Amino acid sequence: MKKLGRTRSMRQALIRSLASALVLNRRIETTQAKAKMVQPIIEKLTRLAKNLGRDESRKQILTFFQDRIIVNKLFEHASGSSRSSGFTRLIHTGIRHGDSARLSRLEWVDSTHSTHKTHKP
Repeated sequence: MKKLGRTRSMRQALIRSLASALVLNRRIETTQAKAKMVQPIIEKLTRLAKNLGRDESRKQILTFFQDRIIVNKLFEHASGSSRSSGFTRLIHTGIRHGDSARLSRLEWVDSTHSTHKTHKP
């Protein structure tokens, strides 16, 4: 796991904050390194919400987010999805001008607000 120039507690807070923003806003735009760190965690939490019993998985997810509103929204999204995995997509959006960091957008695949355009053959 990359350290991103932060201590362990700061990294955990960053990941929790980015994951919460993704659940609430359906997509986030951040650096590629941060998006790649958050994506597997959000995938794991969504699979947990979808596959396990409601009470057990709700408690486990609540220990990560520590906010019932976010947990409820995650369960709404997981229950509305027909997928068993691959709930999010990572789209590379370009390079930030100030420090040349690679930017990426992390969003839900089943999102109705998606701006990702697919090419039809």
